[in-house]
Amino acid sequence: MATVSELTTLLEAALDYEETASLSKAKSVITYVNQLLLKRPQSSGHAGSSVSYDTATLQQLRDDARVYVKAKSTTSAAGVRFLGPSATFRG
Repeated sequence: MATVSELTTLLEAALDYEETASLSKAKSVITYVNQLLLKRPQSSGHAGSSVSYDTATLQQLRDDARVYVKAKSTTSAAGVRFLGPSATFRG
């Protein structure tokens, strides 16, 4: 499994999903953020100093990617329509 540093690098590389119109990158963002939220503590300390991490920013990145994935999935599913005979078909 990837380290926090590796996940951060992967996340940064995938954040251009809107500019590149990449559905797979958007899905990767969701995955990387989920993994980071599990691995990264909200705060940590050592030798009298401490650092805290903003999990709200990560969650917002994930939520934005989810909206993008949903919009792209809905668009591509609705993009194909078939005409077939039905009870109200008029020729």
